[in-house]
Amino acid sequence: MTTSTSRPRPQEAIESRRRDAAAKVAAVGKVVRAVGRSGVPVTRAGAARLAGVSRSFTYQNEQVDAMIVAAQARTQVAATQRVATQTAQQEAAWRERALNAEDQIRVLRRELSAERQKGGPAHAATARRRCDHPDRR
Repeated sequence: MTTSTSRPRPQEAIESRRRDAAAKVAAVGKVVRAVGRSGVPVTRAGAARLAGVSRSFTYQNEQVDAMIVAAQARTQVAATQRVATQTAQQEAAWRERALNAEDQIRVLRRELSAERQKGGPAHAATARRRCDHPDRR
């Protein structure tokens, strides 16, 4: 009667755990690369959920921890650059609109001034309205 064949040997259990850990590391690596390519910031919880591993595994396994920390740093830099670029573009658009509005105000003031100096139809209509107004009689 041999009992060694009915119970798994410790070495086999250790190898099984190593294979499982390696599969989990590969799954997390695949998720981190995919999320990093998408441009979305990498989070530990998100990577763990997508890879099908526990968050505690991402902290306990040094290789996975380093992988996630590096990905977070890369995606944070990319997100910061993206926000800075968008902010600069929005500021430029607002600045352009403000300059255009100022130019339009100058043009309208010049036209109004020229019309008043000529005493043209706009001035005459305004003068008639002032005279016809009941409070100004």
